[in-house]
Amino acid sequence: MTNFSRIYKMATILVFCGAAMFLAAIGQVVTWTFDRKPPFIMKSYVSEPTQRGSMAVVSVKVQRDLSRLCSVTYSRMFLDASGVMWDLTEGVRVMTAKALDELDRRNPDALTIKVLIPAGAALGKGSIMTVLEYVCNPVHQAYPIPLVMLTDVQVLTQSTSTNQ
Repeated sequence: MTNFSRIYKMATILVFCGAAMFLAAIGQVVTWTFDRKPPFIMKSYVSEPTQRGSMAVVSVKVQRDLSRLCSVTYSRMFLDASGVMWDLTEGVRVMTAKALDELDRRNPDALTIKVLIPAGAALGKGSIMTVLEYVCNPVHQAYPIPLVMLTDVQVLTQSTSTNQ
């Protein structure tokens, strides 16, 4: 076998390996691109009527997919009965995959939301809106998985207790 045929054979093997690696990388990117299933599902919730200026507590039954190692960015607001939006988080919050694991360890398949209902909120049925964006792979850095969680809360008149 001549030097030329050895070099040709090695070059052919290198080109084949490079092409195989390129196709594998493309396949991985395509897989990540089609990974759009939210890793969180709200199954049901219970909320008690709450007075304006008081803490609303909502107990939510959820299903979390912790196998995907996702992080989440979220913000929360309150929409009162007249449609006014009240920001409850002052910006966005982030929970890492490790933080979500810990949350699930402490509250398996459950989530408790506590928010202060604004004293100026309109009476009637309002909603706590939580806007979530999950990042489970590198493609999600550009196109996160969006999710909106709505939980209704009945808002009553503000408490007028006196200190004695």
